[in-house]
Amino acid sequence: MEVFQDAQGNWRKAKTDATGRRGQFAKKYSRQFAEIETGAVSSGRVEGITEWEYVSSSRIAAVRYDYEEMKLCVKFIKLGMNLGLAYVYEQIPPPIYMQFVQSDSLGKYVNSVLNNFPYHPATEDELELYFDGNRY
Repeated sequence: MEVFQDAQGNWRKAKTDATGRRGQFAKKYSRQFAEIETGAVSSGRVEGITEWEYVSSSRIAAVRYDYEEMKLCVKFIKLGMNLGLAYVYEQIPPPIYMQFVQSDSLGKYVNSVLNNFPYHPATEDELELYFDGNRY
């Protein structure tokens, strides 16, 4: 059974046929399904800036995605003497963001995929916009 949020904000299950395909009713919500199935956006939003996603990772504390700017904001965990830092990855398409938050190892995904995109420590303006002014 697949789960989606209807127009009134109620969570519902979609019926599938024997082959696992969605019924006509569910096809109407395909964009919402894509977001909710991956767990990418807790609120079900697919535009603007997402809320913080607090992920289960030994390296990453939380992530946030800006759909308009295609920026992925990552807050790394403080480990030993290394301070946890706020980084911004640019030109990240939404499917990459969704794959990232549902990957088995976020740290490995950062190394193998995200580090191939332009990235930098968050600037003062980005800290205010994405990280509530907090670098750590």
